[in-house]
Amino acid sequence: MQPNKKKTAFTESLISLVIFIVLIATGTLIWKVQADFDVSKMGIVSDANLVASSSAEAIFDFGAVIESGWSLLGVPQHYSEATLYEKINGKAPLYLDAGFKSLIAQRIVNDSNDSFWFEIYIYDMAKGLNAFSVYSQQKRSGAESLKGIESSYKTENSVFLTAGKYYIEIIGSLPDETLNDTQVKIAGKMVGMLSGGASSETEDFGVFPPENLDRQSITVIKADAFGYQGFTDIFVADYKLQGQQIKVFVRKNVDKGAAEKLADEYGRFLSEFGFTKIKAEGLPDEISVFEYDGIFEIVFAVDIYTAGIHEAYEKQSALKLALEIYKKLGNFE
Repeated sequence: MQPNKKKTAFTESLISLVIFIVLIATGTLIWKVQADFDVSKMGIVSDANLVASSSAEAIFDFGAVIESGWSLLGVPQHYSEATLYEKINGKAPLYLDAGFKSLIAQRIVNDSNDSFWFEIYIYDMAKGLNAFSVYSQQKRSGAESLKGIESSYKTENSVFLTAGKYYIEIIGSLPDETLNDTQVKIAGKMVGMLSGGASSETEDFGVFPPENLDRQSITVIKADAFGYQGFTDIFVADYKLQGQQIKVFVRKNVDKGAAEKLADEYGRFLSEFGFTKIKAEGLPDEISVFEYDGIFEIVFAVDIYTAGIHEAYEKQSALKLALEIYKKLGNFE
């Protein structure tokens, strides 16, 4: 039996018409989405917005700090809390947790050799303490400090520092002495322009007795210090006593009651993790000593401070240093 050719042709025409209508509808939808596309709805800032933001929210005149023989490459780029990951993917949480507000980045290139360039990052961290926190937690051991700038250091191709509420990185394209010297000069100018020559260091740094203190080790941990959720804005520093490195921590509280409460809560935290409170002769009653498998933790409250020793392995040195810290914070010397 032969198939009905007219019926087959009609069916094929109908299918073609349906496909044609679907294609038109799809094309119309795509055109509409593209016409109304807004990347900001996805948390992304376009290049055009970066330029506009940097012009409207500029905080720094990069042209004022460049040395002779160097030029600005492009325009400053601005990043917000929502877009920071685009520039420093992987490290963004460290900055966001510390109070990050915005970042402006500008590349500078050598006029004679375009392989010599560096990029300046200015992070607005809202407060000097926040700026020092991100600076100190990323500081490389053994790095060379810059003369005349308290919180600063350099590597063979980069410079890192704080200025007021700003944390600054100047990252070079390659290791080179001339490039590094230029970075250092620019860093000095930036400190003067962003903080009036003042460091972001606060009076709180003076809580540490200077003897045997490794000043370059001073760090601020913004949250969850030593795994304890209640420890925020903790100052930490290393001491060397009798060949032992001992870590001291201090937190400044709103009042004496808050300091005592925090010390008690941290003591309970240690007990929950297996530490045993032990007696220590010759120490004030306020100083509590805990031990677990040869590791010693000491915590106390004095005046408005909560302080102590973290993970010490030599008991007597830890006790001696704890008493020194206690006396200094309580003005008992």
